[in-house]
Amino acid sequence: MPSLVTLCESCHEYETDMLPDFADSLVQMLKQCGAMSSDFDELCRALIPYTESRDRALEVYDWSVVAFVLEELLNSWQQKGDLWQQTRDRYFAMLAAKTKAREKQHKNDKSK
Repeated sequence: MPSLVTLCESCHEYETDMLPDFADSLVQMLKQCGAMSSDFDELCRALIPYTESRDRALEVYDWSVVAFVLEELLNSWQQKGDLWQQTRDRYFAMLAAKTKAREKQHKNDKSK
């Protein structure tokens, strides 16, 4: 279970000073990789469940795992590898399932 992290004064100062620069760098890198505003929105939506409760907040090393998985996935994309293709296939299957569920709901709504 995540807990509140208490930083020493120098670590707190580092976080306060560096976070804006790193955040700006992240935004610039995403833009350089072709991310559009809707892509930023999708990334934010993916994180929403983990911001609503401290019980679900990611811990320090979890962020390293997220970065590792992202790097592995992007490396697979660059090499046209299996991890990318499998993830892409799962994504499109999820979209198809959502579309089918919406169509079914729409049909049920019309029949009422």
